[in-house]
This record gives sequence, C-alpha cells and structure tokens, in this order.
Amino acid sequence: MINYHNIPRSLSITTIFVSTLYCSTFFLLSMGFTDRSAYAEETPHPDPEISASESLLGWSVSGLSGINLCIPSGSARCDETYPGVNAGLSTEYRWKFVGLSANVDWGTLTPAGTGSDQVTHRLSHIGLGLRAYVPWSEAKAYYMGMSAGMGEAVVKDNKSDSSVTWSSLWSDLRLELGGVWIKSETLAIESALGLAIHLGGERCIRFNGAGPCSVEAELGDSEQSSARVMMWRIGVRWIP
Repeated sequence: MINYHNIPRSLSITTIFVSTLYCSTFFLLSMGFTDRSAYAEETPHPDPEISASESLLGWSVSGLSGINLCIPSGSARCDETYPGVNAGLSTEYRWKFVGLSANVDWGTLTPAGTGSDQVTHRLSHIGLGLRAYVPWSEAKAYYMGMSAGMGEAVVKDNKSDSSVTWSSLWSDLRLELGGVWIKSETLAIESALGLAIHLGGERCIRFNGAGPCSVEAELGDSEQSSARVMMWRIGVRWIP
C-alpha cells in the first residue's frame, strides 16, 4: 500500500538539532583521530606559502553516495518506510570562504509492509547551490550549504499503476553540513549530512494511471504534511 504522505517537505527544529549534533560529533571525532604532525611530515609542500586547504580552491568535481533516512513530520509517518540509498554529482567553483555549485542527486527509500515488493519510492534533484567554508587546518575545510532547483519525489504502486508525485521547477531545497579532507594534490575525501525539503510545487495522486494534480496551496493541512529525507553521504572530490 502506498503511504501518500511520505514525500519530503519542510524543516523542523528537531531535525536541525539532530543534524547539527551529528555533524558536531563527526567534527570532534575527526579532530581527535587526525595526526596533524604525521600529515605534515608525510605530505610534500613544494611551495611552503600555499597550504593544502588553499589547493582546494578553484574548480572541482565531487561524487558522493550514501544512505537516505525518512524523518516523520506532522501526520506523515515513516513506520512503513526503511532507509534507502542516494548518489550525487556536483561541480563547484570555490573561493576561500564561499563556493558556487551545480548538482544532480538521485535517491530512494525502501517501502515495507503488505505489498511493499510492488512499491517504489524515488527522489531526484537538479539545482544550483551556495556554500560557506571554514578552513580548519592545512588538511581540512568544513562547509554549510544550500541548493535549490528542480525536484521530484514519487511513490508508485507498480501492480495497480497508482502513484503520488510531488514536483517543482524551482522550489526543491537541499541543506547540508559537510567537510573536505585533502589526500593529495588533486584528490580529497568529502562527507556531508543533508536534508531534503520540498516547498510549494505540484502534487498529483493517480489511480490506475489517472487522477488529479493540485498545487500545494489548494491542499488541506493534512494533505500538505509530508516526511523529510535525511541524507548521509561520503565520496571523493577531484580538483584538476
């Protein structure tokens, strides 16, 4: 059975707290387990005036993948939705403290319960983003960012050809906290915790391949309520 509320939407104080707590813990652990002196001894620096963090400036291409987690919101529950996977590509031009990016994301959640083997839940996003960077050491930089653009979330029952779809040309939002750890002159490890939010847009509910579509402003409060998606990802960043 399709859970017509499990389409990601708005942000809550609880989700912000969980995201910040997670990234803060990850941040502190990374500080504690990194041997900075060893890094300084093993990594060559042809130009002593240019730090490793500065070599992350300019154009870069990132590829990340990881896990999606359904987050309840209002009347939208996640009782019959298990974690899924995600993958994304992005290109960015970065100055020391600011970066501008273009990104493409794809992901899933895993339906559970009776008939779940016939149900799919997928998400997609194409957008432009802005990031604020905090250079931390010669080997690290942390960032907080936002991306907005085209997006779609679809829950489909393939057996009955029924589905619920949310889509927008401009108001699909991604928030993220992440970090970059340089490993060579051209490669770095990148990890991020993100949150998918849908604002506005159009919602279509179809049964047997046909049904109505309505803009969100025309829906009742209970119909507007929908789950969010938290994304944890890790991958590599290439700096040509």
